[in-house]
Amino acid sequence: MPSLTAALLISASALTQAKYTFDPLQHLAGIAPYFEPSDPPFDPAPPQGCNVTRAAYLVRHAAIFANDFDYESYIEPFVNKIEAAQKNGTADFSKSPNLAFLSTWQSPIADAELEKLTKVGQMEAFKLGIDIGDRYPSFNQPAKVWTSTAERTVKSAQSFIDGIAVVNNQTTLVQVPEGSK
Repeated sequence: MPSLTAALLISASALTQAKYTFDPLQHLAGIAPYFEPSDPPFDPAPPQGCNVTRAAYLVRHAAIFANDFDYESYIEPFVNKIEAAQKNGTADFSKSPNLAFLSTWQSPIADAELEKLTKVGQMEAFKLGIDIGDRYPSFNQPAKVWTSTAERTVKSAQSFIDGIAVVNNQTTLVQVPEGSK
């Protein structure tokens, strides 16, 4: 038994010494870019002996440039600080090797793009459709996909439909108004 304990300790030690690289994108709040965690890997298969006969998914829109709240709360203040530091001379980013890019940097998000679905978001929704179709090959394609009327959700839903029903698309997109009624 002592040799097994020693082997387990050596194995555990080797695992903790595995090369870890910190990825700040995996430690941000809700405005972080989407990523799939790989620890532990996700297995969507049902338990042994079980069959999936129906599935319902509640999905938020795919990747957008930014929503108004997040842009005004996080991104815009950062952009304003960078611009102010450049204009008033409190920071000369060109003199710092690691921050030199900030001397010419501009926000990649324009006001016109706020709340709009990105091309990556469109592909995410399309891939989700393909993945669900692959996961449940015996299912009929959905008769309806429901969405709010916001442009980002309509485009996400249509991309999802395009992915799940690549051949003979019979799925109807139903838009639910977001008004007070």
